[in-house]
Amino acid sequence: KYSDLEAQLLKPHSFIIGESMRGVVTRTLESLPHLLIAGTTGGGKSVFFKQMLLSLMKTTPRLQLYLLDLKRGVEMKEFSELPNVRIAKSEAEAAQMLKMIKEEMDRRFVYLEKIGKNEIVPERDKMDKIVVGIDEASVLYSKAKSNPSKTHLINLARDYTDELAKLARAAGIHLIFATQKVSKETLDTRVQENIGGRVCFRMNTMTNSVTVLGNKMAFELPDVKGRAIWASGNDFMEIQAPFVEEELLKSEIESINEKFTAKYPCFNPMINFNEVEDAEKTNHLPDGN
Repeated sequence: KYSDLEAQLLKPHSFIIGESMRGVVTRTLESLPHLLIAGTTGGGKSVFFKQMLLSLMKTTPRLQLYLLDLKRGVEMKEFSELPNVRIAKSEAEAAQMLKMIKEEMDRRFVYLEKIGKNEIVPERDKMDKIVVGIDEASVLYSKAKSNPSKTHLINLARDYTDELAKLARAAGIHLIFATQKVSKETLDTRVQENIGGRVCFRMNTMTNSVTVLGNKMAFELPDVKGRAIWASGNDFMEIQAPFVEEELLKSEIESINEKFTAKYPCFNPMINFNEVEDAEKTNHLPDGN
């Protein structure tokens, strides 16, 4: 259970990967700037995603969390009441959110150049950590062949994601992708090259396992919920991801909400992407220049 492993979260900006034969595995955002969570339906991918977000909430006092959930926000509804969370629920909202986060990254680089530093340190620079969580990336990035306006938005989202994956770590911005299947269409090769770690739950074909990990280890996993392969560089480790019950998740989020001002404050206002309403009506995004 998540509650059994939570005491291992000793470092700022840390989260649980799972328990392995070598012990409990945790990582920090600094050691792992971007993460991919993959696996077939029912294997534990969504539970892992949520416990990771919860861990980051509890270990990162100044965190802005932006979630892209194109199932109209249903998957990430538990987090929607938190003041430091924003959820995009359509292709237009997702593209606009990514655009504005990319602009925030650019502003931070201008600031770093001005002070002569090479990365954002939240306490020093009074800037929040930003985490962008993309639930079921294949829904966002797969081209809608019969809908040109959606294809335009998807192409914009892919371009913004590519730039963030390449550069955002130094700006204190981190990406988490969750998807059933990884391919060039669902997650651009350029983005995949910048993902430092992968948690891959059981895959039902050897091809899918090879696509994500470069080997068949996820295909050979036993049919146990929460069992996955943790891949970092050339190191592959079988892990059991922690299980967080819905009631515990709900109560933890309520507790964070109650303590937000005192214990979980932010340095900066949340990025506002409300102007997307007009963009949806005209089937394009404003230039924002």
